[in-house]
Amino acid sequence: MVLKTWIAFAALAATLNAVPASAQAQRYTITDLGSLYGCCTTDDESYAVGINNAGDVVGSALTPVSAYHPVPFIYRNGRMVAITDALGYATAINTAGHVAGYVQRIGNPNMEAFLYDGTMHRLGGLPLHSRDGYSAAHGLNNTGVVVGEAGGMTRATTGGAMVYVGGQMFSSSYGDARIAYGINDSGAITGLRTIDSVPLEHAFLLDRNGFRDLGTLDGDPAGVSVPWAINAAGVVVGYSTIAGNSTQRAFEYSNGAMRDLGVLMGVPGFPSGLGWEYSLGLGINTAGDIVGESSGTGFLYHAGTMVDLNDAIDHDEIGWPRIHVATGINDRGQIIGNAYFGDRPGLHAFLMTPVPTTPQ
Repeated sequence: MVLKTWIAFAALAATLNAVPASAQAQRYTITDLGSLYGCCTTDDESYAVGINNAGDVVGSALTPVSAYHPVPFIYRNGRMVAITDALGYATAINTAGHVAGYVQRIGNPNMEAFLYDGTMHRLGGLPLHSRDGYSAAHGLNNTGVVVGEAGGMTRATTGGAMVYVGGQMFSSSYGDARIAYGINDSGAITGLRTIDSVPLEHAFLLDRNGFRDLGTLDGDPAGVSVPWAINAAGVVVGYSTIAGNSTQRAFEYSNGAMRDLGVLMGVPGFPSGLGWEYSLGLGINTAGDIVGESSGTGFLYHAGTMVDLNDAIDHDEIGWPRIHVATGINDRGQIIGNAYFGDRPGLHAFLMTPVPTTPQ
């Protein structure tokens, strides 16, 4: 009787201590997206920046045209393809598969925004822009509105936040907005405002409630905050300095408040105990899952916890691949970023896909 009772208690304890399948750490497969260069030198590099819900990825990859010649790419159906052979970068992709970015102007060292829908469309510059004007696209929503930065009109040196809609480009330094980095489908825009004379460099949010300076994590007006992405609910992620600390912290801004997401501690190969740990918020999906970089490794911030993505994938016997940064996440939970694969000297773009959990 005593033995049966003990066995029953042991079985109950095991049940109570077991981690439910839904609470187990999510595992991922990881795909090396390759490069446009070849193999295997320090120039054999590719960088993933944007992903849509179909799993199409965009970014830039080096090519052997010259010493440094990145071109924008799209990765779709298992293949990386250059959008153009012009030096430039793809920065965003929407549900329709349209791509925004910027390339070098023809006969001019400055950059020019583009929109790609199967055909390359150079967006030019501001109306009446000077010959040395520029434009760059950093964000794109599902209605086809492009945001970024442009200059060359009345403020040729500093420029302003740019919006391209309905075939027309507009730029404004309203609220000292310098660069627009992201736009959601409701038209809310996040970006960077700067005032050189103060100096000031803060994240901003422009939506139906007006223009807001998002401040900094510690409230120091002399501090810096940089937004990087905005989701459908208007939640902004980025990074901010903290007084007395020379590093940055990833933040989430929602409901009028900026929240510190913390940092990863004890990352292998990163100096610990010196206060050098940092974090950068770089992407967010509709569910509010956030990805970025912390102390030299890619992270996922989910349900209030920051996870080292290197702990969520399988490695070979000598530890490859090694994730360096996560730059985007879609609504299916797929994550993009850059990683070292094998003993190649250069970073490659990657795509991580969640492994379905098996109910227990």
